[in-house]
Amino acid sequence: VMHAAIWFALSEQRSTQVRLWCISGIISGVSVVCLSMRGVVSEFVFIYVGQLLMILGNMGRVIALRMYIPKSLKNTLIFYIFSGAIYFIVITSWLEINKPIQQSISLFFGFYTVICLDYFFVGYALYKKSQTLGPRLVMIAGLTFSFSLGFKTLSVMLGLGAQGPYDPGLDQYVMMVGQFVAITLSSIGFLRIFLERRENMKLETERNLAAAEGKAGLLA
Repeated sequence: VMHAAIWFALSEQRSTQVRLWCISGIISGVSVVCLSMRGVVSEFVFIYVGQLLMILGNMGRVIALRMYIPKSLKNTLIFYIFSGAIYFIVITSWLEINKPIQQSISLFFGFYTVICLDYFFVGYALYKKSQTLGPRLVMIAGLTFSFSLGFKTLSVMLGLGAQGPYDPGLDQYVMMVGQFVAITLSSIGFLRIFLERRENMKLETERNLAAAEGKAGLLA
């Protein structure tokens, strides 16, 4: 809902970056539905569709953020395509051969613990150029993502967390609250950075126009 609201609010901007961010967020939401309904949806939907949509959703949002740093975009695409393909093959293979569910859960949350650190790195790179609220929120979101997912990963690996993917437990609550907070902060941060950049571009255009008019007046 949040990503759809951002898309609607910025629809007049006709920005590929905004579309990518919002569509990726919606895809992630659909993947959560698929992954949370094992036994209700088919095993194919749970194992393949849910995992693929989750990879694409997270990859799309990070790439949308990386579009603020064009120089890093090519390497980011190569890294995410390569790592995403390897992860997808491993996680689906484990689920197909019915490995212990704790191993699959640890792999799932461990993978996204590492991936979501990129939010922090992008926010930090942007913060070095502009010490504004948007980059700060993205940095905090990245740390919140990785902390909550990392807490869940360690809890499962140490046998201290919920025994099943849908069982209640402290690790589940930390993970869920962390995701809600991080998604909210990252979305607001993305929006703030986008609007700040658009405003700076508008001011730069106005300054250039005023300078051009001054030169024209001087020549006249």
